[in-house]
Amino acid sequence: MSKEIKRLILAYPRSGTTSLLRFINKHDGISMGHEGKGNCCDGDISFLEINNHKKFDIVIHVVRNPIDTISSSLVRLADRSLRQLCELTGHARYHYRLHTIMQTWYLFNDMAEQITQVRFNIENLENEYKSFCEHLEIKPHNFHIEKKYNHTPHPDLLMKDFENQDKNLAFKIKQKAIFYGYSRDRYE
Repeated sequence: MSKEIKRLILAYPRSGTTSLLRFINKHDGISMGHEGKGNCCDGDISFLEINNHKKFDIVIHVVRNPIDTISSSLVRLADRSLRQLCELTGHARYHYRLHTIMQTWYLFNDMAEQITQVRFNIENLENEYKSFCEHLEIKPHNFHIEKKYNHTPHPDLLMKDFENQDKNLAFKIKQKAIFYGYSRDRYE
């Protein structure tokens, strides 16, 4: 009898994980959960499991452009999730929500980098599909990633909005975004 492979995809909330879950679970024989909900034998797509990553056989880091993630999180991230992120990253919550989200985004992704060897940008996943499947040890299929855009209005933040909160932290987020392959133009 072969060992079941437990997979973990680490991603900050509001990074396209719900669409990613639907996409992965379309593959034959794969059943992953989301944020620890459900009893799925093949793993989880979650930020909550970052400190439990050793119980998984495969761990992958998925990111979304930080400006988009942080903008969406400002409006859509549940207070409970933000508290959990503060606990997981060891970050004390600031009075300003934007600053807390910026800090937890940076710290979470920094932690994920230390744990994982492989990272994918959600915006480019369709182009990297074959490699993504290989790393997850799932068989690729001939269907595309269904992008579910959340149309809940949220502010279109700019780098200057981040700098107004904390210039040093904004610089670190910019450096990480460029390291992840996002365009420098958006961070000027």
